[in-house]
Amino acid sequence: MRQLTVHSVRFGGLKNEHKTTSAGRIRPHGNRLIGAEPDAAQGSTPRVVGVWRAVESVDESGPGETTRRTHQPAIYIFTERHYSIQSINGADPRPDVPQGLSEVERKLAIYEHWARFTAHSGTYEIRGSEMTTTPIVAKNNRVMTPLGVEHWRIRADGEALCLTNIGPKYRVKLVRLE
Repeated sequence: MRQLTVHSVRFGGLKNEHKTTSAGRIRPHGNRLIGAEPDAAQGSTPRVVGVWRAVESVDESGPGETTRRTHQPAIYIFTERHYSIQSINGADPRPDVPQGLSEVERKLAIYEHWARFTAHSGTYEIRGSEMTTTPIVAKNNRVMTPLGVEHWRIRADGEALCLTNIGPKYRVKLVRLE
C-alpha cells in the first residue's frame, strides 16, 4: 500500500498537521484539505501532476503522413485540477520580427511570430487512461469555445508521460521537470 502524507492548510493561515494515510486523492473539506480518498484507478492511471517539458511530437493528422520531430520549447503544468500549456509549434524556431519594416510587413511578421505559439490554461479531468482538457483562457479565442475541449489518451513511458490526442492524431512525449 502506497502512503501519502497530507498537510492540513487553513486559508488565511498555515496549520502544519502531518497525517499519513492510505494512498489516494486529497479531499477538500470546507476551507481545508483533509484526509484522502482512494483512487479507483490507482496504479493504472499515470500521475500527471507536475511540470513537464515536451521532448518529442508525432503528427499523424495528414492523410498517410507521419511527422516525428524533436519538440520546440514547450512546458506543460498540471496541478491537481488545472493545467497550463505553452508551446512553440513547428519544426523550426519562430522567426524574429525585424526592424525597419513597413507597417504591412511588420504586421505580417508579428503574425508569423505569434501564429506558431500556443498558450492555454484551464481544467482537466482524468478517467482511466483518458484525460479531457477544458480551456478557460487561451491566446486563440476559438480555443476558449467548446471546440477547444480536447480528449487525450495518457500513458506512462518509463519516466516520461505520453499524451495522444484522440481527435486529430497527434502525440507528444513529456519528461518531468519537477
